[in-house]
Amino acid sequence: SQHQRHALYNHQNEFETHNGMLDLIAWDAWQLRLDSLSDDIVEMAAMLKTVADRRRPWQGGALSRVNELLQSMWPLAKLNIYGSFESGLAIPPSDIDVVVTGVPSYSRLLPQYKSGSLSSSSSS
Repeated sequence: SQHQRHALYNHQNEFETHNGMLDLIAWDAWQLRLDSLSDDIVEMAAMLKTVADRRRPWQGGALSRVNELLQSMWPLAKLNIYGSFESGLAIPPSDIDVVVTGVPSYSRLLPQYKSGSLSSSSSS
């Protein structure tokens, strides 16, 4: 990868002997470390994907319920998902980023609250 080439280029002087020749044993050792790191990253990504795939149905169910509630309150509202969940890059502790659009502005709702036609969520 480009990152690996950049790292190798930056460390190439470490592999030169006193006569300017390339120390192939040191170079091979460096390559083995890079390969091992690459394997570890691939293994971790696979593990995280497995966990994320198991959680996705539950998260999808929660998003569906939130959307149902949203639609019952404001039929023109839209639940927009963004961030790592939407892009598929979420890790197990990731949250789900959402923004709601199409909700009436507070100033338009205020007269309804004052007249008592809408109940406040804080009153029981």
